[in-house]
Amino acid sequence: MRCPKIGTVVAAIPAEPERDRSLLELADVMGASRSSFADAFTRTMGESPARYVAKIKMFQARRWIAQDGMRVATAADRLAYESEASFSRAFKRVIGHAPSAGRAGKKAA
Repeated sequence: MRCPKIGTVVAAIPAEPERDRSLLELADVMGASRSSFADAFTRTMGESPARYVAKIKMFQARRWIAQDGMRVATAADRLAYESEASFSRAFKRVIGHAPSAGRAGKKAA
């Protein structure tokens, strides 16, 4: 990773995927302003901080649902989504299929 401070932020996100971190909070981890952080993060990671955080959350949700048998509604609640429907839309956008399609024993569409 070209920027070690970005590495600190990248490590912090998957450590607590349930935590809803603001751009300012992530910038504080790096010790930078919001705009400087967002620019550095996007240059280093190739995607915005918001997109990266969403991706990490959905990868964790996929594990909870597929490996742990967690209900979709529970994963949505745990990741602080307002509704199961909004969670499912975000999941499908990131993962490529509905959350229920990834359950053990089900084939993804």
